[in-house]
Amino acid sequence: MGMGVVPTIAFKHTTTRLSGMEFSSFRGSTSSGSSALVNQKLATMEAQMTALVGYIKAKEGGSLPPKLAAALFPNDP
Repeated sequence: MGMGVVPTIAFKHTTTRLSGMEFSSFRGSTSSGSSALVNQKLATMEAQMTALVGYIKAKEGGSLPPKLAAALFPNDP
C-alpha cells in the first residue's frame, strides 16, 4: 500500500523468550534458597577481596597505593 517498512514486516519475531530464568526477586519476594546463595557468594567475594588487598599491601610495602585505596574504599578517610 506504499507505507514502506512497517513493524510487523520488519520485526517478524517480536517476543523475547526467557525460558529457564527465575524472576521471583523482581516480584518483591525472594526464596530463602536464593537469598542464601546470594549471601554465600557475597561472603566469598568479600574473602577474595580481603585476600587481594592483603597481597597488594604485601607487595607495596605494607600499604595500598593512594589511588587504589581511594578506588577500593571511597568512604574511608
